[in-house]
Amino acid sequence: MGRAADFFDVTCSGEPPTDLPTLAPAVSVPLSRDLDGAWFVTGDIDGDGAIEIVTARNDSTDTIPPHVTSVTARKLDGSILWQWGDPTAGGFRLGYDVACQIHDWDGDGKAEVILLTRGELVELDGATGRERRRIKIPDDATDCVNFADLDGVGHRGQVIVKDRYYNVYALDYDGRLRWHIAWPGGHRTAHQPYAMDIDGDGREEVLVGYGLADPDGKLRWTFTPPPYPEPLGHLDACRVFRRGPSPADWRLVCTCCGHRGIVMLDGEGRIQWALTQRHYESIDIGRIVPGDPTPRIVVDVGQEPNDQSLLMVIDGSGTQLGRIMMEHPRLHTTLDALGLGYDQILQADARGVLGHRGQWLGRIDLPGAGNTVQKGDMTGSGCVGLAISTGDSETGDGAMIHLFDISGPHATKTDILGCGENFTLY
Repeated sequence: MGRAADFFDVTCSGEPPTDLPTLAPAVSVPLSRDLDGAWFVTGDIDGDGAIEIVTARNDSTDTIPPHVTSVTARKLDGSILWQWGDPTAGGFRLGYDVACQIHDWDGDGKAEVILLTRGELVELDGATGRERRRIKIPDDATDCVNFADLDGVGHRGQVIVKDRYYNVYALDYDGRLRWHIAWPGGHRTAHQPYAMDIDGDGREEVLVGYGLADPDGKLRWTFTPPPYPEPLGHLDACRVFRRGPSPADWRLVCTCCGHRGIVMLDGEGRIQWALTQRHYESIDIGRIVPGDPTPRIVVDVGQEPNDQSLLMVIDGSGTQLGRIMMEHPRLHTTLDALGLGYDQILQADARGVLGHRGQWLGRIDLPGAGNTVQKGDMTGSGCVGLAISTGDSETGDGAMIHLFDISGPHATKTDILGCGENFTLY
């Protein structure tokens, strides 16, 4: 696919100008470099109607995959609600998804914290941090944890765990193995399996890499990644661009790490278009053009010549609309943060809000460059807001989490407090 006739190419260096509208956090919560971790998830874990912040430390070596070593749950005043594990056994660092999520797994209306440590899934009571149970898993299957509704009951009662990057396992609530897929379609697995009900029967399918597994673990289809000569390619990210009445009407956007491409698939796994020769990573779908409700794709690009890093804007037909050059565009999202009636691009590291052609529209009031950014109702307003972490993501020096209330007539409504049960960096 080619470029639009009015393709834009801009550079956004440093921070946005100081005379622009500013997003200020509703609350900022300091973390401890010795007790907390850079990975965090948010949700109401004690049932008081307000969110809590759950951080996880992890350990990883050349021979042992990342696994959770300790968890700290904090109230928004910074006080510790509870702790689990040994903080000295792991580090603050973050360079991948850490296997810790918040989810009401048993469906009783109360949240649990579920984590993967070496060879075990651990389920903690959200309010107290008390261990409810442990489930044995393969020692290496600690790369990430997420949930799917494989039974079609309207609740994500199955858990998906995996190693990095060869095996994916689905377990029922009682811990019994539902299915196991190795090297899906002959390729590596995804960073995080992606659950969705493509055929409308109520049961979710799971994109486990370059293949889509049905609820019983059989591959419905596999797509062929872009023909780049890299043997270690894998699916980085998947987002739903469009839902439809049949699988053929769906559109999925996927990035192919190592194979250096981004593709649009239909729900049958057929490639609609592909862009190649760049290291595309995380995807946002947003209605970022004023007066035009058509969604656009925002995706970051790494490993460019001369240390260039890009945010690319692409339309649904694969036409490249423009690129924004930035120092560190890796983590971003789209949201109508300024109440303009259309989405903007929020880039945490630059502390900026950008328009659809890369122009600065606003500032994010943070004490330093932002790291992880997640969306959800962070303040109990009933609207989708933001949580952004700052500080050194390796050492924990100066670590804080900032919560933003994005409410108003154009705000997106939600009844979920926090980031939801399948948060990912990808």
